[in-house]
Amino acid sequence: MATVSDPQGAPVADAKVSIINQATGAVRDTTTDTAGFYSITNLLPADYTLRVETPTFAKAEIKNVRLEVGRASTVDVKLAIGQVGQVVTVQAEEAQ
Repeated sequence: MATVSDPQGAPVADAKVSIINQATGAVRDTTTDTAGFYSITNLLPADYTLRVETPTFAKAEIKNVRLEVGRASTVDVKLAIGQVGQVVTVQAEEAQ
């Protein structure tokens, strides 16, 4: 399972996590649990954008998350303090 945390490393509960297939635009959503954990399963191999949104932190976007056959990937997200509507974008290198 992957986690969403605040700038101090504390878990963020009830964050909306979306994964968007960059080729098709298909979106899958989930929400973090009380420990900040999230999991999205049964995705097709492709390049994705991961988006995390909460009312209290800047929206985070991690682009170019590559998912491959037979390989689990974990993308932990540390949210930044920011204004509503602000987006912090990160380019993924090698998601494992």
